[in-house]
Amino acid sequence: MPFNDSRLSRTTAALALGAALAFPALLAAWILLGPEEEELAGGRVLEPDVFDAELERYDWAVIGEGDWVEHEVATASRLDVSLRVRTRLACVGVEGATAWVEGRDHLVARFFPGTTVLYEVRRDSGRITRAWWAREGRPVRPVLVRRVVTPPVPPSGYRRRARTEGSVLDAGGAVLECVKALVQESADGRDWSTRSTVWLSPEVPFPRGVSMAAPGEEFAWEGKAARGGVVREEYSGMAVRMTTELAAWGRDARRTVWPPAEGPPSR
Repeated sequence: MPFNDSRLSRTTAALALGAALAFPALLAAWILLGPEEEELAGGRVLEPDVFDAELERYDWAVIGEGDWVEHEVATASRLDVSLRVRTRLACVGVEGATAWVEGRDHLVARFFPGTTVLYEVRRDSGRITRAWWAREGRPVRPVLVRRVVTPPVPPSGYRRRARTEGSVLDAGGAVLECVKALVQESADGRDWSTRSTVWLSPEVPFPRGVSMAAPGEEFAWEGKAARGGVVREEYSGMAVRMTTELAAWGRDARRTVWPPAEGPPSR
């Protein structure tokens, strides 16, 4: 998740579309570019910002009300401080074609501690239509949802490949059957520029494919395509290394944020 600043958002869009790198690379760029202070010159407040396609790669046909998952995300970089934060995704309501999701990605956890973002998500596409952010002791505020137009086919010279195999991991005190996938991506005919390894399990909520940047049909597969909740993910780029580890999960999430015009239901 980036931040609501026009100059930085254009930089992020250029990274996402022009370079067409894996989703973790976009997040890694924000670790390097993201601001340390919430207050800007002139009293303007810097606040979270959302791209409409952020949650598109999750399998909304099977995500149900109450599903939640938390991860520990560690980053290490030669250009920035190393850190470790806890992220969360929780489906807190399903109303027909709409899912309500409360989230905290690792950028929000770092730059806006104590903040929860509420997403209104179309279940048929995974697109975010509206969003709000909330911090204890402050009013709930709307978040600008930016639209990202992605090309119908990968750029010329762009390659993606994935190799999958069975695996077992011990995570959060449980032994989970997983599919391990090694994913490599490159652009402009260069050597493989990004590399990630992800372990996915059908037992973990919020299932997705091996990449948040592309659908499965854009990969050259060695082995079967994989889907599942993330148990572990390791990403290595030019400037940042990221490791995501499953911390906790369940099926009993409760809603804590409502749009200002609605508010919590009366009891």
